[in-house]
Amino acid sequence: MAPDAYISKTKEIIMMNLTHNGWMSAMVTACLSMSGCGGEDAVTTEGDTEGSTGSTTSDATTEPTPSTTVDPGTSTGEPTSSTTSEPTTNATVTTEGTTTTEGTTGVAPACGDGVVDEGEECDDANADDSDACLTTCVAAECGDGFVLVNIEACDDGNMIDGDGCQADCTETLLQKTVFVTSQTYNGNLGGLAGADAKCQARAMAANLPGTYMAWLSDATGSPSTRMMKFDGPYALVNGTKIANSWADLTDGMLLVAITLTETGGAVPTGTSNCMDKKTAWSNTTPLGTQLNGLWSCTNWTSAAPMGMSAWGRTGVANIQWTQYCNQGNCASQSPLYCVQQ
Repeated sequence: MAPDAYISKTKEIIMMNLTHNGWMSAMVTACLSMSGCGGEDAVTTEGDTEGSTGSTTSDATTEPTPSTTVDPGTSTGEPTSSTTSEPTTNATVTTEGTTTTEGTTGVAPACGDGVVDEGEECDDANADDSDACLTTCVAAECGDGFVLVNIEACDDGNMIDGDGCQADCTETLLQKTVFVTSQTYNGNLGGLAGADAKCQARAMAANLPGTYMAWLSDATGSPSTRMMKFDGPYALVNGTKIANSWADLTDGMLLVAITLTETGGAVPTGTSNCMDKKTAWSNTTPLGTQLNGLWSCTNWTSAAPMGMSAWGRTGVANIQWTQYCNQGNCASQSPLYCVQQ
């Protein structure tokens, strides 16, 4: 083939294959299609891949370098052709990752993560304050204000007995409150009903719950006939127990004297004719029955100076707490005993 035709044919083949296959494929196809290629073609591909877990970087370079030389002036009359295709492809994938773990979860230690860290007594990883570990990572105990299930009956957060929850986190037994009124009255109390109303008014003023009746007797009734016989303890407003039950309240001796008013203050001093002026209207025996039908200021409706009555003594726990003295002076002033029903 004539040198010019040879060159033209080579170019044609290269251009056709460039369109579809790129430089490297074009060079190979041209070389194989022409005589004298002699398989002396060089194809070099270089690829480097480096990988680890984290980030990926890809760098690819293709550099085709075609070269064709034709020497028609050889002794054999045959053209000398040299085609060199050196496309180079470099691919680099690099992954670099660094993982730093603090603790067991990748975050700083904290109460509630389930791990007992320095400064924590416990950590159960929940928001339940009724189990053995509080949400503050402190071990539960009596007095913390949270009821420990199946262990504590109550927990009011203090160490005070008699307020409904004892210092050992057991419930204070249901009890009835007894107090002396902070106000004094003459013998005209408005009957037993009027005396009851005065007790109730004092209790309400002090925010004491429940219904109250006056410890008072006349021809129409007495504590033994009017009041509920409670089988639990009777106590002062501060929780101090004065009797274990109704039977104990009416056996002639209290556990302690009734010395507090509805507000928890000291009992007022009366003006009766008794030697000790710390008295309360009563006309009631230690058994809770009426002492004398004539000693009730005419069924608690009279304030006559010559009217007859009987008083109890507030500063003692013996029989005199309810049956102390009797004199004629319904105009004098004394407080009332009030008992919760």
